[in-house]
Amino acid sequence: MKKLSAFFLASVLAAGVSTLRAQDTVYEIDPVHSTVLAKVTHLGLSTVWVRFNGPTGTVTVNEADPSKSSINVEVKADGLDSAQEKRDQHLKSPDFFNAKEFPVITFKSTGVKKTGDKTYEATGNLTVHGVTKPVTATFTAIGTGKGAKGETRAGADATFTIKRGDFGVGTTFPAAAISEDVGLQISLEAVKK
Repeated sequence: MKKLSAFFLASVLAAGVSTLRAQDTVYEIDPVHSTVLAKVTHLGLSTVWVRFNGPTGTVTVNEADPSKSSINVEVKADGLDSAQEKRDQHLKSPDFFNAKEFPVITFKSTGVKKTGDKTYEATGNLTVHGVTKPVTATFTAIGTGKGAKGETRAGADATFTIKRGDFGVGTTFPAAAISEDVGLQISLEAVKK
């Protein structure tokens, strides 16, 4: 009888753990269908955009408890593209991102909060140019559906603003030349693992 009770208890516990794990859905970011954009104001006259190609990472979604969700995004500083090769080389140089010394830019969430039907706030650590600072990004869920091969895909957009000086990027250039505020827009499409 004791063996049967122990077996029953172990089965219940295993089922409970299995149910808890089933609530977490892990998605792998699709670098082909995801975009990371940064914008600054140049000379107070125009907006200049820079794209960071090939973002990677994972998004873990817990529908039952969104606070248990997480987002991890990584881009290579060398993968930046401003649509002007000479400017790209300058942005990769020690004057700005110093891509050789600091090759990776990361965002790792420390907390996720649901704020609306399809909106979330993700607080986390952003590392740029070897400097890590806390930031909060507003995410909007776009949708979930099937891809061409029947795989489950999900997408979301995020926006937030940082100060380039906080990360030591382009500190020799005054705000009159390049705005101190850098707007970031991230569009992610991810595949369920």
